[in-house]
Amino acid sequence: MAWLYKNGNRYWVGWRIGGKQYLRSTGTANKEKAQKELEVVETLEFAQRRNLLTEDYYRAATGKQLVVETVAKFLQQWLAESEANTAPNTMRKYRQLVREFDGPAVAIIKHTNPSGAGTDATSLAAAYEKALATDPVSAYGGIVALNAEVDEALAKRMCEHFYEVVLAPKMTPEALAVFAAKKNLRIMELGDTFFEPFAPFVAKHVSGGLLVQESDPRADEVRNGRVVTQRAPTEEEWAALDMAWRVSKHVKSNAIVFARADRTSAVGAGQMSRVDSARLAAVKAEDRKVDLKGTSVGSDAFFPFPDGLEEVAKAGATAVAQPGGSVKDADVIAAADRLGIAMVFTGRRHFRH
Repeated sequence: MAWLYKNGNRYWVGWRIGGKQYLRSTGTANKEKAQKELEVVETLEFAQRRNLLTEDYYRAATGKQLVVETVAKFLQQWLAESEANTAPNTMRKYRQLVREFDGPAVAIIKHTNPSGAGTDATSLAAAYEKALATDPVSAYGGIVALNAEVDEALAKRMCEHFYEVVLAPKMTPEALAVFAAKKNLRIMELGDTFFEPFAPFVAKHVSGGLLVQESDPRADEVRNGRVVTQRAPTEEEWAALDMAWRVSKHVKSNAIVFARADRTSAVGAGQMSRVDSARLAAVKAEDRKVDLKGTSVGSDAFFPFPDGLEEVAKAGATAVAQPGGSVKDADVIAAADRLGIAMVFTGRRHFRH
């Protein structure tokens, strides 16, 4: 957590990493400008800015002279340990998605949204292939998060593509050597930090202060939801709903995720209406010739009208998990019954912004 205070004629930003306190002058007496500097500190953008590596900053942050060999470790510490919960693109976000699953899981994230996610009973490499297959075009330049040890073979396969960051709890020495030869690739081996509990609260800046709310922990078991349609999901649909519901939590609202039991099939993220997110996901799948027939859909918040449900059904989905709670729920349920869709109300929305 970072904070802002005034000392003399200028504002300073303070923050803590690993139990240590760091200070940085904003260089201004203007509170509005200083507030912007505070927001920068609370994002990973701060770690990417060149002034992070200046002698003045490094001395202020560490009490030491700037030594090139120590910069990478300092950056890694910032990225791995900083839980700047106001920032949507922190390492917390990337770890949290793959930690939704007990077995090997991989997610590829682009601009804070998963372009694809995959799981497998035993193979991390197989999970990676499933995640990549969802949207290999959008995966370019993304961040890959993996929840298990990366070996040399998987590292070589991943290096066939361009990624900005690879994030995992552990990598073999051979995998690290492969990654080291890849230009402009940042590797984050987090060890036990990868599995540390997440903060119970998150905060976002609002005018004049902070909005503090409970964090959205691991997604609820979709099977604990309430079947509201005439037809209940099949076992295959339940498994796919679990995947879609867990991933939808990590997609920027309005979020629609088509999935099968072990992979995402299409993702519609961040559109101004839920029906547009459904259409976007379907169009992306059609462009890649991905068959959505028989998939299940996770929607991070309720369908306000039947039109969004009708769009996912038209694309081929046969089951839907959504929170429920719309004043039009009865109309949406009636549409699902008319279309033969099995629908589950989870009673909890994610609604990430």
